[in-house]
Amino acid sequence: MDVLKTASASGITPTHRAAACNVFCGLLDKVLVKPAPPELMAFLLTTATWKAMLRVYLNRSEGSKPKSMKQVLVTLINCLSVWYDPSQARSMRDHTVLTFLYIIHYPSYTSDLKPALLGLEYIIRKEIVLVWDVVVYLQGFATESLQALARSVAQQFRGEEPVEVEIDVSPFSASASVAFSEATIEKFLSTLLVLASRTDLATPASRLVFILFKSLRKQSSKEVCFYHSVTKLPLWVSPLRQCLEEKPECLEALKHHVLPGLFTLDRLDFLQLVGSLPMKLLLAGMTPENKNSDFLFLLFSLHVAQSIGLAEVIGMWT
Repeated sequence: MDVLKTASASGITPTHRAAACNVFCGLLDKVLVKPAPPELMAFLLTTATWKAMLRVYLNRSEGSKPKSMKQVLVTLINCLSVWYDPSQARSMRDHTVLTFLYIIHYPSYTSDLKPALLGLEYIIRKEIVLVWDVVVYLQGFATESLQALARSVAQQFRGEEPVEVEIDVSPFSASASVAFSEATIEKFLSTLLVLASRTDLATPASRLVFILFKSLRKQSSKEVCFYHSVTKLPLWVSPLRQCLEEKPECLEALKHHVLPGLFTLDRLDFLQLVGSLPMKLLLAGMTPENKNSDFLFLLFSLHVAQSIGLAEVIGMWT
């Protein structure tokens, strides 16, 4: 399609690219609203066309109009719900999630990090995949062979390999029976917190952190739990404290972008967090001589809580 060539071309203006993307999305949206005959669907919704447009989303988002790129993502994901071959649709969904996760974990291009963060946030928020599915993929990165598989998938969507190459993602699904590892989500959150400290990625990274834990709370099960099995605190607490200790330069970004969302998920979680810190010491007017990390984390948390209107919760301790 000429419109795909235009949408993926380099050196065109944002307005020109947006026009090409709008034409493509408009055509597919009509098919989504009123399903076309299977023959037409098979012609329009080919894997090559779909992957080519996903590459446009990943490779051309930087410098393009955000609204048109968001529409590309939404249209591509919506297409999967009416795909003429359900098994192929699942495979393409898995490829997409795998690509986003790999880009976030092993970034080699700055330009595709933001669309990968936004894309994964959208997919989780719309429950195209469950948090458990994401955990399974993340666990797969621990093995060298699956890292190589993920790299191949990402390279395919980045346009570094022919789109005709078919890749089997079933080895990731095979690990679904592995017991849930709390360390998996904590490690992923540590990665996102570092990205959230970057000015250009603060908003998409923090949005992904919020929706990840909002969904985790909603989808909690025997395999996936929102709270740590030992500390009984939310799983985001330990990585957050570690990030503040090891990378104090991240403090401002976490204060403005990450913590407000996490603290408002459930006020009781915030109360429980404060209870695990030296609040009584602070109320007694005592300050540790060495101002240890627990005390500093408490002061930091209280400052954020006050800024977002959690003063009444803090008052429960006074």
